[in-house]
Amino acid sequence: MKLIELPFIGREDIIQLYKDKLKDVLNYKGYVLTIVGVPGIGKTRLNQQILNLTDKNVFFTFSLKTETHTTLNDLFRQIISTFLSRKAINDIVPSVIDEDLYTIFVRHFPILKSLYPYEPLKKKEIEIAPEKIYQFLKNLSNLYPIVISIDDFHLGTLEIRNLTNLLIRNIESLPVFLVINLRPEETTINWLNSFKSASPLFIFNLTPFSKDEVSLLNEKLFHGELSEELFEWIYDKTEGNPLFIVEFIRFLIAKDIIYFDTHKNKCCLHSPFTDIFVPNTLSLMVENKIKSFSERVKKFIKRASLISTDVFNQEMIDVLLSSEELDRLRNDGIIIQKNGKYAFAHSLIKEIVYNTIPKKERRRLHYSLGNYLFKKGMNEEAIHQYYKAGRQDRNYLKMLMDEIDKYHKIKEHSKALSYEEIALKLFEQRTKLLNSKTLPFFIDSANSLRRVGRYKDAIYYYKFAFRYIKKNQTGKLLKVFPFLYYSQTLAELRLGNCQKVINLVNQAKKLIKRYGLQNENNYLIELEINRALAYKDLDMADKALDIALKLEERYKNQMDSNQLFRKNNCVTLVYLRSGQYKNAIEWAEKTIHLAQKLYDERYIAATQGNQGIAHLFTGNFQKAEELFLLHQKASLKNGWKREEFMSYLNLGTLYFSQGYLGRAEDEYKKALKTIERLNIKADYLWLSYYYCWLSLFKDDLKKATELLFRGMDIARIHENKNFLKMFQYIQGFISALKNDTKELKEVLNNLKNNFSSDLENEVEFLLLNGLEHIINNLQNTPSLLEDKGFGDIERGLKITDQKQDCIKLVQYLIICSRIFSHYKELKQKAQEFKNTAIEYALKNSMIGWQDLLMPAKVHIEKIPLRIKTFGKLTVELPDHRIVEQKEWEWAKPKQLFAILVNACINDQVLTRDQIGVHLWPDLSREKLANNFHVCLNQLKSVVGEYISYKEKSYQLLNVEIDAKEFKELVLDADNLINAGKIHTAQDNLTKAIKIYKGRFLEDFYEDWVFEMRDIFASLYRRAVLMLGDIYLKKSRIDSAIELVVKLILMDPLDEEAHRFLISCYIQSGEKAKAIRQYKKCAEIFKRELGCEPSEKTKELYRKLL
Repeated sequence: MKLIELPFIGREDIIQLYKDKLKDVLNYKGYVLTIVGVPGIGKTRLNQQILNLTDKNVFFTFSLKTETHTTLNDLFRQIISTFLSRKAINDIVPSVIDEDLYTIFVRHFPILKSLYPYEPLKKKEIEIAPEKIYQFLKNLSNLYPIVISIDDFHLGTLEIRNLTNLLIRNIESLPVFLVINLRPEETTINWLNSFKSASPLFIFNLTPFSKDEVSLLNEKLFHGELSEELFEWIYDKTEGNPLFIVEFIRFLIAKDIIYFDTHKNKCCLHSPFTDIFVPNTLSLMVENKIKSFSERVKKFIKRASLISTDVFNQEMIDVLLSSEELDRLRNDGIIIQKNGKYAFAHSLIKEIVYNTIPKKERRRLHYSLGNYLFKKGMNEEAIHQYYKAGRQDRNYLKMLMDEIDKYHKIKEHSKALSYEEIALKLFEQRTKLLNSKTLPFFIDSANSLRRVGRYKDAIYYYKFAFRYIKKNQTGKLLKVFPFLYYSQTLAELRLGNCQKVINLVNQAKKLIKRYGLQNENNYLIELEINRALAYKDLDMADKALDIALKLEERYKNQMDSNQLFRKNNCVTLVYLRSGQYKNAIEWAEKTIHLAQKLYDERYIAATQGNQGIAHLFTGNFQKAEELFLLHQKASLKNGWKREEFMSYLNLGTLYFSQGYLGRAEDEYKKALKTIERLNIKADYLWLSYYYCWLSLFKDDLKKATELLFRGMDIARIHENKNFLKMFQYIQGFISALKNDTKELKEVLNNLKNNFSSDLENEVEFLLLNGLEHIINNLQNTPSLLEDKGFGDIERGLKITDQKQDCIKLVQYLIICSRIFSHYKELKQKAQEFKNTAIEYALKNSMIGWQDLLMPAKVHIEKIPLRIKTFGKLTVELPDHRIVEQKEWEWAKPKQLFAILVNACINDQVLTRDQIGVHLWPDLSREKLANNFHVCLNQLKSVVGEYISYKEKSYQLLNVEIDAKEFKELVLDADNLINAGKIHTAQDNLTKAIKIYKGRFLEDFYEDWVFEMRDIFASLYRRAVLMLGDIYLKKSRIDSAIELVVKLILMDPLDEEAHRFLISCYIQSGEKAKAIRQYKKCAEIFKRELGCEPSEKTKELYRKLL
């Protein structure tokens, strides 16, 4: 009797949840379902059932599988492969796969060339990042709702987890259902649990089937022909484990306990079945089955269990079975066929088979299989086999080095790192493999650990290398010393071990001198830069600046562009740390110029962040925000986690400085999530400090205290004791706000004991000392207003004012005012301080603080409403808060606002009737008037201050609209070009193209919107062609090409854009590319329009031949 597949039973609650939430996904309410269970409990089966219930005509489904060595690239190849296998996607490929992804994946999927309207651009290698994949999925979700299932998520790399993190954080606003399947691994489950409070995520722990669910098999599998007693017995024996049940029933059929009676034409049961011997565990059941196989079949499945991947073929394991033998293995539930290859029917069966092999035999089998696979050219799998066999010779090391080099060249660094870790452990076990040739490779591998933030692991291997060099001092080995010291100091800097960095640099300089390694000046320069950065982090700015500036004098003609950048960046950071912000801006300008010359996007982004900090503390908030947003955009796009953290921290501090406390806290929360993954202590200290300080102004003393103690724990062990002082100051302010004079006095005593030498002129100490005097004397001295404490406070505020630190001055005034307001005797003083804070907030355009201190909001008319119309409509209020969808309440107020925005763009005012034609074309004037006023009142509750009514007409006043600015820039550029002023025109056009971030009001579908959308698309096209023409005149051909391909992506039938691109290739001497681009153009025209390109385009082509 042949067993049919076990039917799907039970799990009704989770299936119903999936069906319910799938409906929500269609309404842009994404969801995450996590299925947790031990092997064999039915996770994969449930996952498959979920996908079977998904309508493939409505949803785009991705069933993804992670294995031990699955990288982000591997995962995305699965995604792209599934995407390209879907029918009728030709038209959407360019809008879903961006230029970077096209460049990365065209070598893996050549079909992309035929689907994309231009050739891959000539760029330097681009790295895949979680953010790029997230953007692909987001783009696709604008066209289709998506279901993504990730199987064996616990095996995923950190990069895959980062991608999942992005999806979960944003899923609430996406039409995406994410199903995660994993084993009960505590670390991963805790990580997922951390999202539950902020994201719609449900974790379902799979349990064995109940007795009633097992009894369902009688009906579903055997038409109810067997006794209920049998299934109760099966339940008792298997404890409801699904995989064990399958194997149990197979066993009963194999032993003819269950058989098919041909006379009765039904399934029957031999009795008494309870007396037969049945293995009492799944492992014993599978092992018992293996014993019955022939030696050749045993060899086949044993060697198959050694393979690291899920699927295998007979060639991989060097054992050929007959079709009958393979059929038996399938019928016995050991293997299945999968995509033309084989796989174990379940991962647990594979584990059981593997564990039946004795350890010595297992090592021998791994080694022989490795030899076989290496001869076959399957190096990746061969390396896995050798690793399992414990191979440790030079040939194995050479294989590892070749694979590492290969993967670094194609930018698959995470896969390269997995091999580098094996190599590092190999060197550690066999130091004889280290020599002058392999030591640089060893250090490079340790550097890979440093680059992914594993600083302690990297330092461990640096120290290992140091010990080796000192033990085997030869000329070639000693030359590696400077490089090794440089590498370790970078890691130590990240960990905040500043004194260690200084000591290491001093050691390195002595060794360089002792061994005559002065030719290694490159590393000496880098080491000195690291030493300067260490002094900067220890708040020894003068020392740091002296080192950095002397470098240029000493090595001016020896420094390459990278070193000049690092030196200039160091000087910028020192000036920032010491509060010399104007100098910081000047040096940041030099630094960004170098970064642009190097074409290094990361350098550019980091410098923009530093520039932003300088502008922030000089009160230029708008410029600071612009720079911080550029920094953040580049960080998110490229997956630079520390830069992403810094962008959140900087933006949070910007909003906090202006008094936008809610917006600031949002950024700090994002920063907190990011830094927890990076585990960089010094960065965490800065975040804790600012977030703690912010919490005081939000009256959240509980949050402030929690952050305070976490920060102080780290500050106590940090080398820069100024961190501890900063936190103790905050502790003092918390004590004062709590009216806890005893604790405040204790804090002041601690400060005096620990930092006695430098407190006299420190503002925070003067303020706290003054507050302690005032509060203490309040109870004992009637002549309070003459108290010495006010003198200390006034002195502290005067010092802050002299430093022109308006941000801190307003914050100190507010804190003191709040503390004074607790005492009736100080109410007048509290009001005086508050009035002074208002005066400075008004003087320095600190709108948030004005909102906080002046409930009447008389100042709001000065602040424009920022409106973004390219892409989805976005409205930014004066407090930097974005208007949320729910605030509009219903569609009409938002449509009314869009109509007023459009009128403003076109310099129009509109009457009620003119507006009504668009909103209620079929209503009478009376009904229209009623609807209009209800709608207008609702809109006023959102942006009332900006709607003007005059002479029976409505318009928006004091608004900044991106589309209006865009239109003016393009029209002005046209006039400037006609006047011969192409440099100014270039600036205008560059700004305009940056503003155009998508289709005009893409979330509106009214006729007038489509008309305006076409107008702006035409203006954008005009801007791109004008700027492209300027670039060609200036011989910036690559820039011209990058511009025009954007037009072709928007409209593959834009013949002028194709012609322009062909001309670019001709001017750059790339004749073959020009010919291929013409052929692409001709192919698209024939396919879409049934005609050939125009005579003008053909003539350009004929000139090429």
